[in-house]
Amino acid sequence: MEVKLWNDKREREMYKNFAELFAIIKATEKLEKAYIRDLITPSDYESECNKLILHFKTLKDTVPSIQRFSDTYKLDCPSALYRLVTSDVPATVEHRATVAASTSNSI
Repeated sequence: MEVKLWNDKREREMYKNFAELFAIIKATEKLEKAYIRDLITPSDYESECNKLILHFKTLKDTVPSIQRFSDTYKLDCPSALYRLVTSDVPATVEHRATVAASTSNSI
């Protein structure tokens, strides 16, 4: 017995995009945890994070709501969602901006 996951080419592409988006979110969560645990250098983290953010920007419009997508597919990835949706920059860039702002305020 064959089980079809899609009915036409458009639907097939939609599920392919969903799979890519799922993978990007999960990979970003793993990358965030690796960076927090100091398992990856800041330069490698920033490079990989920028790639994931760019891929995410490309695919985020394929779903009506990222939060709903996350809930539907039971993605428990708060760090990834913060990085991809809210912050939109790697933590290294975010922290540099925070340090620069506090330094300029104290002068």
